[in-house]
Amino acid sequence: MDHSSSESGVRCRKCRNILYRGLSPSSSREMQCCSTMNELIPVNEEVTEENAPTLPEWLTKCLDKGNWDRGKLLCPHCEAKVGCFGFTKGARCQCRTSMVPFIYFIRSAVDIDNCSFYSPSTTCRDISGGGVVPCGR
Repeated sequence: MDHSSSESGVRCRKCRNILYRGLSPSSSREMQCCSTMNELIPVNEEVTEENAPTLPEWLTKCLDKGNWDRGKLLCPHCEAKVGCFGFTKGARCQCRTSMVPFIYFIRSAVDIDNCSFYSPSTTCRDISGGGVVPCGR
């Protein structure tokens, strides 16, 4: 199976733990409607209790803890808040133009790595400085 750089991964900014693999490049871009939406990185899956096994175990535990209603996403390693979820209300952004995603990471709490996490010998683009660095830094 080819794990190319078409996928991005999410790491906890505090402890650098890998939280989620497989964000599509479009989901890591800014949504551009307002400052609220620019801070959110949606999980690019339609999540229901039926397809929950495809989610990382730690994320499913967070959803279960919140009874699939609403709650915080906490890093399983350091317990820092890295995102939120809410299935019951159709929340809107600050400017009231867009709907907030059901599950999302908070951009200021995570780092997006635009590379494959599967091979430590590959390189990826360092999104903070624009240079190419080895993965697994």
